[in-house]
Amino acid sequence: MILNTPPNFAWAYAASGTCTGSTVSTEFGSWTSIATSIPGNSDLVIVHPGLVSSGTTSNAVLDIGTKYNGDSDYTTIIDKLLVGWQAASATSTTMRPYVFPLRIPAARGSNALTNIGIRCRHDASAGTVLARVQLYGGNSNPEYFWVGTGVESQGIGTNNYGTSVVSGTTWAMGTWTDIGSATTRPYRAVVLIAANHNATVGSGVDNMGLLGYGVSGAGTAGRTLASYEHRITVSEVGGGFHSSPYQLCNIPEGAQLSVTGTRNLGTALTIDYAVWGVY
Repeated sequence: MILNTPPNFAWAYAASGTCTGSTVSTEFGSWTSIATSIPGNSDLVIVHPGLVSSGTTSNAVLDIGTKYNGDSDYTTIIDKLLVGWQAASATSTTMRPYVFPLRIPAARGSNALTNIGIRCRHDASAGTVLARVQLYGGNSNPEYFWVGTGVESQGIGTNNYGTSVVSGTTWAMGTWTDIGSATTRPYRAVVLIAANHNATVGSGVDNMGLLGYGVSGAGTAGRTLASYEHRITVSEVGGGFHSSPYQLCNIPEGAQLSVTGTRNLGTALTIDYAVWGVY
């Protein structure tokens, strides 16, 4: 499928499909191929994940992987994207876009790309996730557009929703909460996003999260580098959780990411956050 192409990119390509989780909520299901070739090297990746009705209250995460001639299995290039929260009675969930400056080569040396795949981990036994992946390449100004080689998550362990952060109130920031573990490589771009995972929290609730990095356990991030603002509606299924654009940064190896937050009302609210670093 050919899409409208953003400025500086010569081509756009999209593929979509569904994948099924394991019968165990802490384990991933099998890879599902959604593409077998791309027009060229891709420098921008947009992923739209969503939940298909499972009949139970569910959260899920999604991996994106690639496979080249000679590979025995997929290599994960984007891990544990939050798909969202779905009530048992819901028939679908809002698909939120994730945007990453990420290189997906059309070939690795003499080995051509043979598959782009998706797999998921789902609270419901053998639950289904759908995903649309958009790729953009042929950038006419590559010197002005940094791209990474991989994306890794921070703050998502064996659960499928992220790390809980208690907000401050009436626009006063709460305390900093560590997200994930110390970075094992530098990040040049980050995405911060939130997802309420298990309850209806009411409509008209405005929230703001701040991402920073510093020393683990110091009670402060030391340096703030990204923000995320969102409005919660009746539930995440109904929309209202907005995607966060990636933000360029220079986070060193060994840094501890932290998040703090606030809201417009006078009572604290627990929101789940996760971070993706592009390296």
